[in-house]
Amino acid sequence: DWARGQGEPARVRFAEARTVLEAALASENRAADPAIARELVGTLRGEARVRAQLADSNGALELLRRARELATDATAARDVLLDRIALLRARGAGEREAILAALADLEATSGLEWMRVEVVDLKDGAALGLRASFAPVAYAEGSEQESFEVPCGLWVLFERAAAQAASGDSAAEFVELHAILERYGEVEVPTGTAGELATERILALLESGSDAGYEPFEARARASLERARADKD
Repeated sequence: DWARGQGEPARVRFAEARTVLEAALASENRAADPAIARELVGTLRGEARVRAQLADSNGALELLRRARELATDATAARDVLLDRIALLRARGAGEREAILAALADLEATSGLEWMRVEVVDLKDGAALGLRASFAPVAYAEGSEQESFEVPCGLWVLFERAAAQAASGDSAAEFVELHAILERYGEVEVPTGTAGELATERILALLESGSDAGYEPFEARARASLERARADKD
Protein backbone atom coordinates (compact mmCIF):
# COMPACT_ATOMS: atom_id res chain seq x y z
CA ASP A 1 0.00 0.00 0.00
CA TRP A 2 2.72 2.44 0.97
CA ALA A 3 4.73 1.72 -2.20
CA ARG A 4 1.62 2.35 -4.31
CA GLY A 5 0.95 5.65 -2.61
CA GLN A 6 -1.99 4.35 -0.56
CA GLY A 7 -0.64 5.61 2.72
CA GLU A 8 -3.87 5.92 4.69
CA PRO A 9 -4.97 2.27 4.26
CA ALA A 10 -1.46 1.20 5.28
CA ARG A 11 -1.60 3.45 8.34
CA VAL A 12 -4.93 1.94 9.38
CA ARG A 13 -3.62 -1.61 9.08
CA PHE A 14 -0.49 -0.78 11.08
CA ALA A 15 -2.62 0.90 13.74
CA GLU A 16 -4.90 -2.15 13.95
CA ALA A 17 -1.91 -4.46 14.29
CA ARG A 18 -0.43 -2.18 16.95
CA THR A 19 -3.66 -2.27 18.98
CA VAL A 20 -3.73 -6.08 18.93
CA LEU A 21 -0.06 -6.36 19.92
CA GLU A 22 -0.36 -3.74 22.68
CA ALA A 23 -3.30 -5.65 24.14
CA ALA A 24 -1.34 -8.90 23.98
CA LEU A 25 1.67 -7.33 25.65
CA ALA A 26 -0.49 -5.83 28.37
CA SER A 27 -2.17 -9.13 29.22
CA GLU A 28 -0.95 -10.59 32.48
CA ASN A 29 0.24 -13.90 31.03
CA ARG A 30 2.12 -12.39 28.04
CA ALA A 31 3.70 -9.31 29.62
CA ALA A 32 7.20 -10.78 29.57
CA ASP A 33 7.00 -12.25 26.04
CA PRO A 34 9.97 -10.79 24.10
CA ALA A 35 8.58 -12.00 20.77
CA ILE A 36 5.50 -9.79 21.16
CA ALA A 37 7.65 -6.82 22.15
CA ARG A 38 9.86 -7.32 19.08
CA GLU A 39 6.83 -7.56 16.81
CA LEU A 40 5.37 -4.42 18.35
CA VAL A 41 8.62 -2.51 17.84
CA GLY A 42 8.58 -3.47 14.15
CA THR A 43 4.93 -2.45 13.84
CA LEU A 44 5.54 0.91 15.52
CA ARG A 45 8.46 1.56 13.17
CA GLY A 46 6.34 0.67 10.16
CA GLU A 47 3.48 2.90 11.26
CA ALA A 48 5.96 5.71 11.93
CA ARG A 49 7.28 5.47 8.37
CA VAL A 50 3.77 5.67 6.97
CA ARG A 51 2.86 8.62 9.18
CA ALA A 52 6.01 10.42 8.04
CA GLN A 53 4.96 9.80 4.42
CA LEU A 54 1.58 11.31 5.30
CA ALA A 55 3.34 14.44 6.63
CA ASP A 56 2.56 13.59 10.25
CA SER A 57 6.09 13.79 11.63
CA ASN A 58 4.89 14.53 15.16
CA GLY A 59 2.82 11.36 15.19
CA ALA A 60 5.75 9.43 13.70
CA LEU A 61 8.12 10.67 16.40
CA GLU A 62 5.68 9.68 19.14
CA LEU A 63 5.46 6.16 17.72
CA LEU A 64 9.25 5.94 17.61
CA ARG A 65 9.43 7.17 21.20
CA ARG A 66 7.21 4.27 22.23
CA ALA A 67 9.25 1.87 20.11
CA ARG A 68 12.44 3.05 21.82
CA GLU A 69 10.93 2.29 25.23
CA LEU A 70 10.27 -1.28 24.10
CA ALA A 71 13.57 -1.78 22.25
CA THR A 72 15.69 -3.19 25.04
CA ASP A 73 18.34 -5.00 22.98
CA ALA A 74 21.13 -3.17 21.15
CA THR A 75 20.06 -4.14 17.63
CA ALA A 76 16.44 -3.07 18.05
CA ALA A 77 17.51 0.17 19.74
CA ARG A 78 19.89 0.86 16.85
CA ASP A 79 17.15 0.48 14.25
CA VAL A 80 14.65 2.64 16.13
CA LEU A 81 17.20 5.39 16.78
CA LEU A 82 18.35 5.45 13.16
CA ASP A 83 14.70 5.89 12.15
CA ARG A 84 14.38 8.73 14.66
CA ILE A 85 17.56 10.47 13.47
CA ALA A 86 16.46 10.25 9.82
CA LEU A 87 13.06 11.73 10.65
CA LEU A 88 14.53 14.53 12.76
CA ARG A 89 16.92 15.39 9.92
CA ALA A 90 14.01 15.62 7.51
CA ARG A 91 12.36 18.15 9.82
CA GLY A 92 15.26 20.58 9.40
CA ALA A 93 17.99 22.45 11.25
CA GLY A 94 15.77 23.22 14.23
CA GLU A 95 16.13 19.63 15.41
CA ARG A 96 19.91 19.82 15.96
CA GLU A 97 19.77 19.25 19.72
CA ALA A 98 17.28 16.41 19.38
CA ILE A 99 19.54 14.78 16.78
CA LEU A 100 22.57 15.09 19.06
CA ALA A 101 20.57 13.52 21.90
CA ALA A 102 19.53 10.62 19.67
CA LEU A 103 23.15 10.16 18.57
CA ALA A 104 24.23 10.03 22.22
CA ASP A 105 21.56 7.39 22.92
CA LEU A 106 22.72 5.40 19.89
CA GLU A 107 26.33 5.53 21.05
CA ALA A 108 25.44 4.48 24.60
CA THR A 109 23.09 1.63 23.73
CA SER A 110 24.38 0.33 20.39
CA GLY A 111 27.89 1.70 19.94
CA LEU A 112 29.35 -1.77 19.45
CA GLU A 113 26.68 -2.82 16.95
CA TRP A 114 27.53 -2.63 13.26
CA MET A 115 25.41 -0.76 10.73
CA ARG A 116 25.34 -0.59 6.96
CA VAL A 117 26.19 2.77 5.40
CA GLU A 118 27.05 4.26 2.02
CA VAL A 119 29.16 7.21 0.88
CA VAL A 120 26.90 10.20 0.21
CA ASP A 121 29.51 12.93 -0.19
CA LEU A 122 33.19 12.85 -1.09
CA LYS A 123 35.16 16.11 -1.13
CA ASP A 124 38.57 16.91 -2.61
CA GLY A 125 39.92 18.01 0.76
CA ALA A 126 39.15 18.37 4.45
CA ALA A 127 39.04 22.18 4.69
CA LEU A 128 35.34 22.27 5.55
CA GLY A 129 35.03 19.01 7.48
CA LEU A 130 35.69 15.30 7.08
CA ARG A 131 36.42 14.55 3.44
CA ALA A 132 33.77 11.80 3.29
CA SER A 133 30.23 11.61 4.62
CA PHE A 134 28.29 8.40 5.22
CA ALA A 135 24.56 7.75 5.56
CA PRO A 136 22.72 4.69 6.85
CA VAL A 137 21.31 2.36 4.25
CA ALA A 138 17.72 1.68 5.29
CA TYR A 139 14.97 -0.32 3.64
CA ALA A 140 17.23 -0.74 0.59
CA GLU A 141 17.19 -3.70 -1.74
CA GLY A 142 20.15 -4.77 -3.81
CA SER A 143 22.49 -2.19 -2.26
CA GLU A 144 24.93 -4.65 -0.68
CA GLN A 145 27.64 -4.08 -3.31
CA GLU A 146 27.77 -0.30 -2.87
CA SER A 147 27.43 -0.21 0.92
CA PHE A 148 29.61 -1.38 3.78
CA GLU A 149 29.46 -1.79 7.55
CA VAL A 150 30.93 0.34 10.33
CA PRO A 151 30.43 0.30 14.11
CA CYS A 152 27.54 2.51 15.21
CA GLY A 153 29.92 4.27 17.59
CA LEU A 154 32.15 5.32 14.70
CA TRP A 155 29.23 6.64 12.66
CA VAL A 156 28.09 8.66 15.68
CA LEU A 157 31.55 10.25 15.94
CA PHE A 158 31.53 11.04 12.21
CA GLU A 159 28.13 12.72 12.60
CA ARG A 160 29.10 14.73 15.66
CA ALA A 161 32.37 15.84 14.05
CA ALA A 162 30.40 17.03 11.01
CA ALA A 163 27.94 18.90 13.24
CA GLN A 164 30.77 20.62 15.14
CA ALA A 165 32.51 21.54 11.88
CA ALA A 166 29.29 23.09 10.59
CA SER A 167 28.96 25.17 13.77
CA GLY A 168 32.62 26.20 13.74
CA ASP A 169 33.33 24.71 17.17
CA SER A 170 36.88 23.46 16.64
CA ALA A 171 37.40 22.49 20.30
CA ALA A 172 34.39 20.16 20.24
CA GLU A 173 35.37 18.86 16.81
CA PHE A 174 38.88 17.97 18.02
CA VAL A 175 37.28 15.84 20.75
CA GLU A 176 35.33 13.82 18.18
CA LEU A 177 38.24 13.53 15.76
CA HIS A 178 40.61 12.26 18.41
CA ALA A 179 37.98 9.81 19.62
CA ILE A 180 37.86 8.44 16.06
CA LEU A 181 41.65 8.03 16.11
CA GLU A 182 41.72 6.37 19.52
CA ARG A 183 38.75 4.03 19.19
CA TYR A 184 38.30 3.30 15.50
CA GLY A 185 41.48 4.44 13.76
CA GLU A 186 42.02 1.14 11.94
CA VAL A 187 38.43 0.65 10.72
CA GLU A 188 38.41 0.46 6.93
CA VAL A 189 36.17 2.77 4.88
CA PRO A 190 36.18 3.23 1.09
CA THR A 191 38.57 6.21 1.32
CA GLY A 192 41.12 4.36 3.48
CA THR A 193 40.76 4.17 7.24
CA ALA A 194 38.68 6.17 9.70
CA GLY A 195 41.93 7.32 11.33
CA GLU A 196 43.22 8.72 8.05
CA LEU A 197 40.00 10.71 7.55
CA ALA A 198 40.27 12.14 11.07
CA THR A 199 43.96 12.97 10.64
CA GLU A 200 43.30 14.83 7.38
CA ARG A 201 40.71 16.97 9.09
CA ILE A 202 42.90 17.66 12.15
CA LEU A 203 45.75 18.80 9.89
CA ALA A 204 43.38 20.99 7.85
CA LEU A 205 42.11 22.67 11.02
CA LEU A 206 45.63 23.32 12.31
CA GLU A 207 46.83 24.63 8.94
CA SER A 208 43.92 27.06 8.82
CA GLY A 209 44.74 28.36 12.29
CA SER A 210 41.64 26.83 13.87
CA ASP A 211 43.56 25.37 16.77
CA ALA A 212 41.33 26.42 19.69
CA GLY A 213 40.90 23.42 21.94
CA TYR A 214 43.84 21.48 20.50
CA GLU A 215 46.21 22.11 23.43
CA PRO A 216 45.13 19.09 25.55
CA PHE A 217 45.67 16.72 22.64
CA GLU A 218 49.02 18.28 21.78
CA ALA A 219 50.11 17.90 25.43
CA ARG A 220 48.95 14.28 25.45
CA ALA A 221 50.92 13.52 22.28
CA ARG A 222 54.00 15.18 23.73
CA ALA A 223 53.70 13.12 26.92
CA SER A 224 53.33 9.92 24.91
CA LEU A 225 56.45 10.75 22.92
CA GLU A 226 58.41 11.43 26.10
CA ARG A 227 57.26 8.12 27.60
CA ALA A 228 58.34 6.29 24.45
CA ARG A 229 61.76 7.91 24.59
CA ALA A 230 62.10 7.04 28.27
CA ASP A 231 61.19 3.42 27.59
CA LYS A 232 63.95 3.22 24.97
CA ASP A 233 66.49 4.57 27.45
